[in-house]
Amino acid sequence: MSSNPPTQSTSWFRVRIALQCIRKINTRIEHPCHIFHGILIAAVKNSRDQLASVWCWHPADSDPWPDMVEKGRIYRIDVIFAGVVAADSFFLRLNSQKIVNFSLESASVPEIRTPALLEKETPAPDWASDEICLDFGTPLSWEARSPNAPRGPDRWHLDTRRLVRMLHHRLAIFLGFPEPPPETPLPEILVRSSFAKSFGGHAHASKSSSGQVAFSGLRGPIYIRGDWQSLWLPLIICSELQLGSNTPRGQGSYTISSARPLLDPTL
Repeated sequence: MSSNPPTQSTSWFRVRIALQCIRKINTRIEHPCHIFHGILIAAVKNSRDQLASVWCWHPADSDPWPDMVEKGRIYRIDVIFAGVVAADSFFLRLNSQKIVNFSLESASVPEIRTPALLEKETPAPDWASDEICLDFGTPLSWEARSPNAPRGPDRWHLDTRRLVRMLHHRLAIFLGFPEPPPETPLPEILVRSSFAKSFGGHAHASKSSSGQVAFSGLRGPIYIRGDWQSLWLPLIICSELQLGSNTPRGQGSYTISSARPLLDPTL
């Protein structure tokens, strides 16, 4: 594990693929993310059939996916790996495996990714603004570990502490950076998630264990007001590494915008 914080030269790897649905899939329950997880996880396994320790994927399309797979549609996907060995293995296996109901239209060779590259691809934020928006295209979720955790409409209430912890935890898990001690002061920001919508209803029957895997969380805009600039590097990195739980199932992907003001200036 690195003892230093992430920098602009921090790196990971991406394979961008395109899959076309070539026949109608008779399912009204499973979300496309469940279906693509099943396709991708077979190629993520290495030659010893062990899963790559750290990986995730998310839609690369600018428009949100419908909640059902559509025949003829091409789905563009970014598959992210911490290391080049796992990325190379995935690329080779994907190009050699048979994919049911889909054709592999394209797959890029693994390419190195850095915060500097992401900044070139992301519209420049208004550094003078005191507000920024994280727009989650796939649901952001997290584990409710406490027996007293809220349920129902309050299940997906996101506050400053949880968001900051998720950012640092993602950098630790994916890139090996140390998480700050619990007593570290939080940045002076206000997180508002009330504009995002709770998303659910697409449970998936797990093939590796009993029971079902939920596809739920917060989808839509989450606003950060205050000193968001102090979190810029983790925010830009996690816009590609994703946030929360179920990231190998495509959840927790977002884009960053400072051009979606919504909070009342008096808040």
